[in-house]
Amino acid sequence: MSGLTRQEMKRDEVREGLLVAVDWISENVQKILIGIGAVVVLLIAFSGFSIWRSGRAEAAQMDLAAALRAVGGAVVESGADPDNAQAPTFASEEARRAKARELLEAVPGNTEAGEIASVYLGDLAAEEGDFDQARARWERFIDKHERHTLAAVVETSLISLDRQLGNSEAIVTRLQQMEQAGTGALPRDVLLFELGSTQEALDRVDEAGSTFKTLVEEFPQSPYAAQARQRPSFVASQNQVIDGLGG
Repeated sequence: MSGLTRQEMKRDEVREGLLVAVDWISENVQKILIGIGAVVVLLIAFSGFSIWRSGRAEAAQMDLAAALRAVGGAVVESGADPDNAQAPTFASEEARRAKARELLEAVPGNTEAGEIASVYLGDLAAEEGDFDQARARWERFIDKHERHTLAAVVETSLISLDRQLGNSEAIVTRLQQMEQAGTGALPRDVLLFELGSTQEALDRVDEAGSTFKTLVEEFPQSPYAAQARQRPSFVASQNQVIDGLGG
């Protein structure tokens, strides 16, 4: 049947093909109607599934919202109310984390809300010193959602974790590769700030000063540029320029 649409087909071949198609339809009209009915059933089923999936995603979002209220819940000296739906409070940090973990783990994992919940479970793991779990959750999120609005925050958390663990050399290498390739979750101003901060932590004052200078020149209005101007390595690089002019 696909040959009927070819423009180069000879006219008599088209006529012959149409006659064959008419004969086939006449002989198989019942099968065709059954097939059409099956398609309609499939369309109805798909529509129902889409509605169900939409409702499930909305429910997951509500579950996530409740979990995040627990994540941000206050620790109070008395009168803790961890089951308060709008503003839960907790008797201790341990109680807050336990409730937050319970609610975060209840968010369906195969939804966007569930993926975000996994990021916050990584935060809780990091708070408790389980850095392997934190890294695994954060890296999995970035691998699946590099363009998500939360991805830059997660990448920054990974960088911060590596700095705390003394992996600054690996951070510099990774950030330089991202910069050269123009890839990754971090906006360029954030990338430059994190790169300069890590170089500074490694006492690479000249490199850090140069990186911060690039940040300030390319993104003068960025809040990261404002922070970069206050960093010792940037101040030192500016003083060197002034001294050179004076000399």
